[in-house]
Amino acid sequence: MVWGRMRRSIVVLLVSMLALSACSRNPEKDKKAIAATIQAEAQGVVEQDIDKVMSLWAKGSEIRDVNHTPDDPSDDVTWSGKDAIRERYVKVVFPGNPSIVSHPEMKISIHGNKAVVTTTTRIGNEIAPAGDRWTLQKIRGKWLLTSLTYNLEK
Repeated sequence: MVWGRMRRSIVVLLVSMLALSACSRNPEKDKKAIAATIQAEAQGVVEQDIDKVMSLWAKGSEIRDVNHTPDDPSDDVTWSGKDAIRERYVKVVFPGNPSIVSHPEMKISIHGNKAVVTTTTRIGNEIAPAGDRWTLQKIRGKWLLTSLTYNLEK
């Protein structure tokens, strides 16, 4: 009886410790790592380095083009899963041969091991002030992209 209660207490303690370790202990370090992940994606696009770009995406990720109608999902185009995301980069993004991709403004919000980032996006000479909305998750100590929603301007 005592052993069973003690074992349950140990399990609860271990689960609590794991949950706390998943939470950010250094938000500024996490913000820098998140920004670096998004900038690495931009650089990978310029370099047309599909392996670099895909290494930044988590399994089960999604990219959504809301076609400048963020309140109307009926015209959205979605790429779900890493295979579809890879195909999007190769067939849609890379043929445009962008020489500049940057995110001059980023707003990063961290909630434990998940983050939401809104950015102003510059591709070539075009600037999208409403930019992109990214989500990331910290998996095994590394911030990985889990979604991208773009063309948010109406």
